[in-house]
Amino acid sequence: MQSTEALATTSPASAATSAATSSPGPTAVPEATLLELTRIAKTFHTDDVETRALSNVELSVGKGEFVSISGPSGSGKSTLLAILGLLDVPSEGEYRIGGENTAKLDSVRRAALRNRSIGFIFQAFNLIGDLSVEENVELPLTYRGMPAGERKRRVAEALDGVSMVHRARHMPAQLSGGQQQRVAVARAIAGDPLILLADEPTGNLDSKNGDAVMELLEQMHAKGATICMVTHNPDYARKATRVVHLFDGRVVEDRRG
Repeated sequence: MQSTEALATTSPASAATSAATSSPGPTAVPEATLLELTRIAKTFHTDDVETRALSNVELSVGKGEFVSISGPSGSGKSTLLAILGLLDVPSEGEYRIGGENTAKLDSVRRAALRNRSIGFIFQAFNLIGDLSVEENVELPLTYRGMPAGERKRRVAEALDGVSMVHRARHMPAQLSGGQQQRVAVARAIAGDPLILLADEPTGNLDSKNGDAVMELLEQMHAKGATICMVTHNPDYARKATRVVHLFDGRVVEDRRG
């Protein structure tokens, strides 16, 4: 799931607390629901082969939640995250963001909603090599037609939040992997979106830098950010306040606490 059009980012919101639940069926709708998926299915067709990636997924994400999406390879994690991020559309079912039915949006309005409401952190960082750190962070804000002064203020605040102000004029190639991912986080939070989606954000990092990025995500959540994260690392998954486990395209566990 890689898209320069999708660079945008997170949501300071009040932290949500919810009782622990564990059920393979539909989940309870949290208070102040931001994302709501109803009977979502996704089927891919290749020549004569039909592959069902998601089946009857029911999921609601409330304001201030930190949700980890886990499961074995091929379970549908990346497909689910792509649908949550408006990078793909479901074959069946309904997906609402802030109460808005995304199925009724054309491609232009979907892109605008994605840029305004969703921030992405990718495993591969996806920084543009010939742009400086501050230019990479600023880029998604230009898609909104935001005044230059406001863009500069947001970029400075975002870089300060990830302790990368001192690298603002550097190029991505001059940074370590951990530093590049910090810049990617800054790019994601600069636009102040409703929710932050992280796709294996530590996958290309060593354990020390991976721990540092996870600590950064935990700090953002503590300040009220709403986060959905795909990870294969069980230790990182447990740092979330809620774990959703997929198997064969279905939600088989949804545990809070």
